[in-house]
Amino acid sequence: MEEKALNLKKFLEVITSENIFVWIIGAIIITFWAVDLWIIGLLLICIMIAGSLFFYKDTSRVLAILFMFVLIISANRHKLGGFSYILFVSIGLLLLGIITHLIRFKPKFRHLFTEKKVKGFSLSLLFLCVPAILGGITRKGSNFLVVLVAFAFFAVIGVCYLFFLATTETKKGEDMLRYVLLIMLVAGIVMSLQIIIYYARLGSVDKIIQCIQTKDLRLGWASNNNVAPFLSLTLPSTFYYAMKKKHYGFLFIILAFIEYILIFSTRSRGAIIFTSLAFPFMLCYVMAKSENKTTNGITISLCICLGFLGIALNGENFIIAFEKMFETGLDGNGRLSLYQEAIKTFKEYPIFGAGWDYRLGEMAGDGYTPYWYHNTVLQVLANMGIFGLIFYVFFFFWRYYSCLFTKNYRMPKLAIAAGLLLFELYGMVDVNFFGPTFFISMVIMSFAIEKSLDSNQCNPYLYTKLINKLKKG
Repeated sequence: MEEKALNLKKFLEVITSENIFVWIIGAIIITFWAVDLWIIGLLLICIMIAGSLFFYKDTSRVLAILFMFVLIISANRHKLGGFSYILFVSIGLLLLGIITHLIRFKPKFRHLFTEKKVKGFSLSLLFLCVPAILGGITRKGSNFLVVLVAFAFFAVIGVCYLFFLATTETKKGEDMLRYVLLIMLVAGIVMSLQIIIYYARLGSVDKIIQCIQTKDLRLGWASNNNVAPFLSLTLPSTFYYAMKKKHYGFLFIILAFIEYILIFSTRSRGAIIFTSLAFPFMLCYVMAKSENKTTNGITISLCICLGFLGIALNGENFIIAFEKMFETGLDGNGRLSLYQEAIKTFKEYPIFGAGWDYRLGEMAGDGYTPYWYHNTVLQVLANMGIFGLIFYVFFFFWRYYSCLFTKNYRMPKLAIAAGLLLFELYGMVDVNFFGPTFFISMVIMSFAIEKSLDSNQCNPYLYTKLINKLKKG
């Protein structure tokens, strides 16, 4: 009996270890998404969040769920009005888990500041709630409730960021970077399987071609222009594993090519352009830094040859599927008029912008979606003005300074930075940057980078002086 109990304990320890937990979350997401039982699956995931916060002092497992949970939604995301109770239940379970964690483990937050674990990016993230609530302050007729929601969104993310910063002490340096890269890898595999399953369910090559031609990919949580940039964001993690896995790195190179083909099949022009520009550089970097250059080089060559051979053998279908995209190029995407509207709005409210409640629901026709200008910079200027832009300049500065100008753990940080950059470049032609789930995923990636920094890195000058004064006082 004791032996069985010991074996059961060992089994539970294995399946609840952080790395295995990521794969389990991925398996739950793809399973419940595929059988269209996403509500049950989402509730299960929320229970797992609450359980993880209650049973484990280290909260790294929750980061995996927060990064991927949206992928489980198989219903049309624009028709979720009747499922608002799921949102309240989810938030309730998360808050319950956090409260019980605080009571049980009593994490300390003071040392985050005294030991300089709160750095430039942390501070810039915390301060994003300021332009959110002041946006539109000079415009008459502001909807205070919407302004409060915008403020609460950034404030809650900032507070949760500090919570996870204080409660992930067992993962330091490269451990946290590798953990988030694993989350990105699993998320990319889940999205790839979803696209493949969707195409397989269409039942014929002709219907798949028609789906590509009409940009009619509907995964529930995402359409073409949502899944493509998110899959692009996870792609660099695949190359990272291709470099690190000496004996079977070639499998990750094959996976990278599959993901690139799937991105191309979405016909999301922005994602295709930026990913296509980055793809050759990532391949070259793999060849330069790989632990098994010969095998990886042969795999890359074969994948390229097979790609061209596939196009040659299916040239007619390829032309039918992508003809419209090649003909229109970057024209006819309706972005120019939105950019002009953003500039007009900015000129009318240059200091604090028009606010997040400006023209609320007008674009989506749902009464609650912000008016999207399809460009991150113009969105900031239109909604939060010059005042908001200043805050976001600091936000982006510290994000990429932490990635690119700190020497420790160079390779994993570059992989995460590449994913962030691909997604944020796409944000120059679409709305995804301010999508709540995407924003949270990118914050988690920056969180890993900041956790890897030494105490003397990326500390703003005035902040350092203040901390030193507090220590002396």
